Amino acid sequence: MTGSSGISFGRTGMFWLFLKAMDDYYGGCIKKVNLPQSLIDEPMRLMPLNEITRYFGILDEHINDPLFVAKGCSKLDFNNFPLLKNIVLSSPVLFTAIVRFNYLATILQSGAKCYTERTSQVTKWCYDTSIPVLSERLLDSFVAVWKFIHVLRHYGSDDFEPLVIHLPGSRLGGKGEAEKIFGCPIVWNAKRTEVWFDISLLPTFSKTMNKPAYNASDLQLLKYLNMPDRNDFSRCVFEAVDYARAYGYPKLEFIAQIMGVAPLTLQRKLQKENYSFSELVKYQLIYILAPNMLVEDRAIEDITNELGFSNSQSFVKAFKKAHQLTPKQYIECLDEVRGIIR
Repeated sequence: MTGSSGISFGRTGMFWLFLKAMDDYYGGCIKKVNLPQSLIDEPMRLMPLNEITRYFGILDEHINDPLFVAKGCSKLDFNNFPLLKNIVLSSPVLFTAIVRFNYLATILQSGAKCYTERTSQVTKWCYDTSIPVLSERLLDSFVAVWKFIHVLRHYGSDDFEPLVIHLPGSRLGGKGEAEKIFGCPIVWNAKRTEVWFDISLLPTFSKTMNKPAYNASDLQLLKYLNMPDRNDFSRCVFEAVDYARAYGYPKLEFIAQIMGVAPLTLQRKLQKENYSFSELVKYQLIYILAPNMLVEDRAIEDITNELGFSNSQSFVKAFKKAHQLTPKQYIECLDEVRGIIR
């Protein structure tokens, strides 16, 4: 799994996450690979992708199943890579978890890029990588797809299955065998990896909703390491909205000024990506920022001011409309779940 020029890397912790899943599914894999303990003890140490490819070859020979990656990764457990668990799964809502998951991609593997696209009914999670060898890219895509499915299952049902999956490369295994593993149709020889799921899942609350276990510096570091691509228009508007709330509730005219376009042009560009301006602002303020602030036990008045609402009544009304709970009810629900977990 080498890049198009030079050498590419992945984090040791990501390979350990994969290796543990293979061992849980097939047995004997950890012993066969014999990964040095010093690498296991430093999950953020960089590991050359050609070394990961070599280990994949060892496992392939040991297991002798063309779909060993697709099958084994069904056992992925984020507890085996705490950074991934603590940052991604600590989000109170799925929408934010996906944003964090996509952020992490760029610092966990060279050339990896995750992003989402939307239609009126479907969200497409997309994964691109710079791995030039198609067979290796397909195996890498199996891992990426299963990681994302496990995120969706954390917020939805334990047996959640995507609507459809797109994979690069030719079919592996017998006809319908891979489809049975993932529980959905698969489009082979695709230009990129995609996981399609119903758009209604985005605001889904976490089933555990316990207080974040991450160190605050983890998320700060994540923000610094992930700069939005200037060509990712909707992402840039998200960031502009986050900035603009310091001056009050984000207005179309102000965001258009920041983006350097006319208000009507801004609306048209967002419509091409299946967003409306008001919907995008709602996602940023009400679905992403507000639940996280409540988890941090911030006062309603402080949150109202932070999000640019003119008064707390307006914030409470907007929150209840989006989540079918008032902020107070949300906190009570959170406290109840925390008590059960304890």
